Amino acid sequence: MTRYLIPAGVLVLAGVAWAGGAGGRATGALKVDTPGLVLKLDGGKSRVVDKPKEIPVPPLRAVPLPVGSYKGVSATLHAKDKAGKLWSLETKGKLGKLAEFTIAEGETTTLEGGGPLRVNVRVNVLTADDISPSDVGLSGPVALVPSTGRFIWVVVRYVGQAGEQYFPRFKVGNLPKPLPSIGIFDEDGRSLTQGDYKRGGFRVTSAAGATAREREGFLCPVPLGFTKRIRVKVIHDTGPFTIEPEAKPKLHSVAPKPKGR
Repeated sequence: MTRYLIPAGVLVLAGVAWAGGAGGRATGALKVDTPGLVLKLDGGKSRVVDKPKEIPVPPLRAVPLPVGSYKGVSATLHAKDKAGKLWSLETKGKLGKLAEFTIAEGETTTLEGGGPLRVNVRVNVLTADDISPSDVGLSGPVALVPSTGRFIWVVVRYVGQAGEQYFPRFKVGNLPKPLPSIGIFDEDGRSLTQGDYKRGGFRVTSAAGATAREREGFLCPVPLGFTKRIRVKVIHDTGPFTIEPEAKPKLHSVAPKPKGR
């Protein structure tokens, strides 16, 4: 059974953020009715230019809010393992039903998300025109991607009950756990390749501090002459979280895209 714990700081921040916020205005309440799920709301502009002020709403309690429309900007799901360590998982991308909601006078708006989560795998077939040399581990001023190659690009999200999408990296306390490994199999179940998922963003490429943008996900070449479809397997230590695999693993075509599409 999954156990949950919310950092005490979340409760303090929420109380400070909304204390006196109504200012005599009509109020309702928001309840995040999922253990371990902290939803952060857009609380208006902060003193940092163009950076929204995020206000956390703790779960399992009705938090008074002024009447009006609200936007969720992110969410963090927490769970404790058998050793009592606190794991967390953060959203990246769509928030589903947590993205927008309204508070009506005298009423409580209830939102639910979190687990059990399910795996969502997106597969794209790229050509040399779609990627940069750094995507495939090449560097230097004359690095070139083979012009005739095709590449499988896999992006993974864990999807919650509200349709919210979590980036596939867990933390234990403040320490990140390894990203998943991705296995690629043909439609007959034979292994083609396996490798590590990349976080994306910028990475240092030299001792001098040079950087290159890294594509998020797993990228690998399509074997020369390969014409079958593929299956993708996500291999990951998910700790105390319940994550359901795809009900029926999809077969993905790696055929070249017709020109003009």
